[in-house]
Amino acid sequence: MINSAFVLTGVLILVGAVCLRGFLPPGILRRVALALFGVAAVSAALTGLVPIDVDAHLHQVVATPTFVARNAAMLVVAVGLYERWRAFALWTGLCGLVGVLGTAAILLPGAPFGITERCALYPFIVWVVTAGFSALRARAWETSPETP
Repeated sequence: MINSAFVLTGVLILVGAVCLRGFLPPGILRRVALALFGVAAVSAALTGLVPIDVDAHLHQVVATPTFVARNAAMLVVAVGLYERWRAFALWTGLCGLVGVLGTAAILLPGAPFGITERCALYPFIVWVVTAGFSALRARAWETSPETP
């Protein structure tokens, strides 16, 4: 069941990246962010296709890119959104930074992996939910016949 969830997570990251595309300014930042989300999506999906109890080493190899790519993508998105949506860009940057620190903490000798893994991955989950709500709100505001 959890392996299917990892595959679905990869698919949803890809769908989310496509939906986010229109919010990012055209150019290199958009391309880099989308590429990083693509790497995170493929890595997450492969993590589900290579369960840890089947091949622990290969599972780590295919899972590692999502730890790095999803947090790096948030940092790139933060830069890309800063001019247009400063508060949300700062929130995005904070989530990305916490994720980067969690990822780095995994490498500390004696660090509890379960906790550091969650610190590395959960900021992205929180950010995705807030990004979805923010995007829906922004679209509703932009398409509303009445402006506040």
